[in-house]
Order: sequence, then C-alpha cells, then structure tokens
Amino acid sequence: MDAFHLPRLFLAALLLLSPLESPAQARTPSLDEARAAFERYAPNTRFHDYDTSFGDFNGDGITDFVTFVGDSRYNDNGVQDLKVAAFLGARDGTFTFHEASSNILGHERVTHVLKVRQQSIFLHRDGSGGCCSHWVEEFQFKMRHGRLVLIGVEMATYHPEGITEPDYGISANLITAQAKTWSGDGKKRSEKTTAIPKLGPIPFKGFDYEKFGDISQGWPTH
Repeated sequence: MDAFHLPRLFLAALLLLSPLESPAQARTPSLDEARAAFERYAPNTRFHDYDTSFGDFNGDGITDFVTFVGDSRYNDNGVQDLKVAAFLGARDGTFTFHEASSNILGHERVTHVLKVRQQSIFLHRDGSGGCCSHWVEEFQFKMRHGRLVLIGVEMATYHPEGITEPDYGISANLITAQAKTWSGDGKKRSEKTTAIPKLGPIPFKGFDYEKFGDISQGWPTH
C-alpha cells in the first residue's frame, strides 16, 4: 500500500472512533448555567429556580429561559415588584441576557407565574376580587424581528356558585387589533368580536403593567 492512501485510511478510522457532533445537536442546559447567566445580569439579586421556565421562544431549536427579577412569593421580604428577564440559549448550553420588561406590581394576594410554551413567553397573574369573584390575566410575548413583543392578552373574572352575576372575559389580539368578549357559562355563554382602536404590539422592554392597566380599563368586558 503506498503512502498516499495511509492518511485517508487513518482519517476514516478516526471518524469512526470519534464521530463529530451534528450541527443540529446542542448541549442540554442546566439550572446552574441559567443561574450563572442571571447573576451576570443582576449580580446583587437572588436567582429563584421556582420562578424560572425553560423553552425555545426564539425558534432556533435551542432552549432559552425566562425568570423574574425579584421574588414572586410573599415571604419575610414582604411584597416585591417584579421584572421579567429573558435569556437566549447557545449550543454549548450557556445563556446570554436578551431583554427585560418594566416593573410588574407585586401583591401579597396575587400569584405570578412564568411559562415558555408555543414559542412564546406567558406571564400569568391571578388573585381575588373580594368575597365574590376571582380574576385571571395572561399576557403572551413573542419574538418578532428579533425582539420580544406583547401580542395577546386574556382577562377573565369568575364568580362562585350562588352568585347571579355571570363570568366574563376578553381575549385581545394586539396584532390584528381584534378582541373577543364573552360572558356566561357553558351553553349560556355568549361571545362577541369587536375592534379595539389604537391597539398594537407592545415592546417587551416597554411593557409597563400599570400603564397597560390604564389602557385596558377602556376595553369592553361583556
């Protein structure tokens, strides 16, 4: 066998013994790597794993994560206002900070939850409306042109049995500026689609919960 063929056979043997990683493969990220990325972004703030949700929200097939800056649970620290911070994942399993929202009002009787699903970030809030109702809010943020924007909102109020006032709510699409309002329960539920003027996607970093609440006060309910 001449010397010309030896390097080719040697290279083939190496490829069989040590297969190269497929470009589509990425290392599974860990909570420790998420914590490290968070602490680089907010070094004087505690990372809370129970406030963290993993999932691909920018559509590149690599796991990203979102978490609260601040503690969503009422504890010895009292009530803290929160921000939502989004981090993008890399193929080596590490993360880099992408962007954060403005403040979200904390409250000892309000539950805050973050979830990544359907390539979107969902912020859930719910709490008591007093003795006779329970309210729920959910905000959907999605990547558009490389930036996160608020594209959808759902709000609802529910009443316990024995209360004659009907349940009601609204689902708003900020891209189409259309909203569906509903009221009632089961077969008695009625729905109506309506346009909401001057409604459009809101940049994630510009999402101010208090200002948004002022805007939504003028929306139809039922």
